Amino acid sequence: MKKITVVILFGLLVTACNIIQKPTDTLLEGTSWELVYVQKHLVADGITITAAFQDGAVSGSSGCNSYSGSYETDGKEISFGPLASTLMACMDPDNVMEQESQFLAWLQEAQTFSVNQGELMIFRPDGEALTFLPKSQ
Repeated sequence: MKKITVVILFGLLVTACNIIQKPTDTLLEGTSWELVYVQKHLVADGITITAAFQDGAVSGSSGCNSYSGSYETDGKEISFGPLASTLMACMDPDNVMEQESQFLAWLQEAQTFSVNQGELMIFRPDGEALTFLPKSQ
């Protein structure tokens, strides 16, 4: 009987230690967003840029192409690993490729983020932000 109790207690202790050692940041995990502002400018008409956060990965549409990569958060800090993207060229609207390039570069420079009143904001070191709203299903 004592061996069974010790084994059960040991199992509970190991489980508790794993929970303590691996806190999960659920603030972004399992969420999907659509970009509405770059700095304080609306995303150009006809361009849809999205970000979905799942299992430590981010993916979505960067306007023309699909992208994916890893992300990590630590409190208010955020960083994105190398991002992979499909390689289509889009001609319409006129500035879609430029906006896409700026968005992907922005994510690589991201430093902090906040989620307040239904908005996700991702900030560069200069304080400029990308502003997202929850993605409509």
